Amino acid sequence: MNVRLKFPGIAVAIMVTSASLAHIASAEPRINCANEFRSGKLYFSQKVYEKAVDHFALSVEACPDKGEYRARYAMALAERAQELLDQSQTTASTKDEEKSMRSKAVDMFRTCGTEFDSSLVVDDSRKNEKFVRENREHYWVEHYNQGLKLAQDGKFDDAARQLEIARFIDASKAKAYTQGAVVLIKADRKSDAASLVREGLKVDPENKELNGLQDSIFKDAARSLIDGISDAGPEAGVAKADSAIAYLKQVQANAAADKQDPNVSFDLGLANLEAGMALAQADTGETVSPDAKTRFLKAADEFKAAADLVPVDGENRDFHLNAIFNRIQALLNGQEWDQALEEIKGYLAQEPTDGPAWQFFAQALIQTKKSEQAVLALMTYKSIEGQEISVDDVVTNAQGDEKAALDQMGRPDKAFTYQDPKSGDQYNALFWFAKKQVDIFNQGTKSGELTW
Repeated sequence: MNVRLKFPGIAVAIMVTSASLAHIASAEPRINCANEFRSGKLYFSQKVYEKAVDHFALSVEACPDKGEYRARYAMALAERAQELLDQSQTTASTKDEEKSMRSKAVDMFRTCGTEFDSSLVVDDSRKNEKFVRENREHYWVEHYNQGLKLAQDGKFDDAARQLEIARFIDASKAKAYTQGAVVLIKADRKSDAASLVREGLKVDPENKELNGLQDSIFKDAARSLIDGISDAGPEAGVAKADSAIAYLKQVQANAAADKQDPNVSFDLGLANLEAGMALAQADTGETVSPDAKTRFLKAADEFKAAADLVPVDGENRDFHLNAIFNRIQALLNGQEWDQALEEIKGYLAQEPTDGPAWQFFAQALIQTKKSEQAVLALMTYKSIEGQEISVDDVVTNAQGDEKAALDQMGRPDKAFTYQDPKSGDQYNALFWFAKKQVDIFNQGTKSGELTW
């Protein structure tokens, strides 16, 4: 018992001392931000930018409210990032290594810009504001001018990267957005250009150059997206359509009510039509899905809006007719058969010898249970696609029912003929435009008549 109790105080003291030493050993040494800052400045003056970045980073971590620390950290990041970009072209041994170095450099440029911003937040003195402005301007101008030069040399992707770096360094300068968008257009990256213009307008909503570019870029981007819908698959196709629609709706919103562009409405129709087609790929059975139908009917409405902006009797008659033709397609795809029939008749009143329109006519007639008329519409289509014949020859050679029709209806405006490959029968289709009627004859015998 005496042995065990002889030195209790010493034993306790040793235990306490061991615990204290363990605590001291586990504590991290405190960073002296002033020393780290001085080391960073020294390495920066010696152009050892990698170490300068490390020391400035520690100084900012320890003293985040020092404006100059953050500004000089930003400068070191810009220099080190440029070194990495240069090395990615000279020392990288593989494509993956080159890509990794470039990615790291871009991240540094991005951090550079945020550190310049943070410097102004923590220290808004005139002295610090001047220091940040002058040094940030230096790096911004360097990359902005490099971007312009690369663009002049036709190196558009490299130019776009330099202008992006300029925007990272200072996101408040609209010129880098404007020139960046122009370069992206030249690189055939229209969607990216449109997104960039949108970003630039958030920075400077009143910028004349960006606003001037906006409509043309958005239109081009939308058309580029529309062209890629059919090959993208249902989900991606609809996403492309929605992006295109967003651009076009913005163009419409920018225009006065009395100055709407019919081409924008037409492209909205195309975007919705293609979206409907993409959705319909997954449809089974004879009925179109509700989502696809909604898109088709939106397309029909947009094509009508486009046609309404351009009168059929004006110099842009073809545009008007193209809009109506596409409206008919949208209505047929949306299975609005009765409405499609009315539109087809109106279209044929303007273009009575348009073969595909007669195909549409036959399709709508079949769906509305008018099978006999549908057959005549198909025969009319085949005649138009066959061969046009002289009206004078028709009048001279008319016999039987054909002659009787001429006596009653008068001289036709157009005549077409085709030979049935199975039966060998020869069919003539005679058109009377004012009466909106076509008669089909088989070697002088009337097969039927159709009005529109």
